[in-house]
Parts: sequence; structure tokens; C-alpha cells
Amino acid sequence: MTGPEHYREAERLVVRAHHFTYGDGADPVTGHAIAAEAQVHATLALAAAYRAEVLREAADVVGNDDTCGCGGCDTCTQRELAAELRRMADEAGAA
Repeated sequence: MTGPEHYREAERLVVRAHHFTYGDGADPVTGHAIAAEAQVHATLALAAAYRAEVLREAADVVGNDDTCGCGGCDTCTQRELAAELRRMADEAGAA
């Protein structure tokens, strides 16, 4: 799951947890278990967002080395690495 998918799942589970804990579901034990699952998804969403941010920052550092001397050619290893880091950040979560 991506970060945004974890976030949406956490939101969905919070609604279900509330239903069981305080609503018509009348099963607080189940409600608490679902709330714990929602917390896991929320934590994973935050981790994905943080991972994406760190990868983007790393790409900016790697891709901005003025000592490279390649002049921005398409075969620059640093630029290729920065592009790969940005791709990984995009996979980790939305910008």
C-alpha cells in the first residue's frame, strides 16, 4: 500500500471503530481492535510521507553537485541517481 492508501484505510477503519465502540455495533472490544488497526495504518501513512520527503531531499543533494563538471549530460551518474531517488519518493507517497 502507498502512503495515501494507508491514510484512506485508517480513515475508513476509524469510522468502523466508532460504530462498534459508541454506535449501533455495541461491541467495544471489536471497536478497540479496529481502532488499533486504524492506528497502524495511520502510522504507516506518516512513515511513507516522511520517507518520500527524505528521498526527495536526498535527490536534491545528489543532483545539485556543482563539482560534477559533466555539464548536465544525460549520462551523468549523479543525475541518474537523483532521478531514481525521485522515482522512489513518488512511489512512497504523493508530493
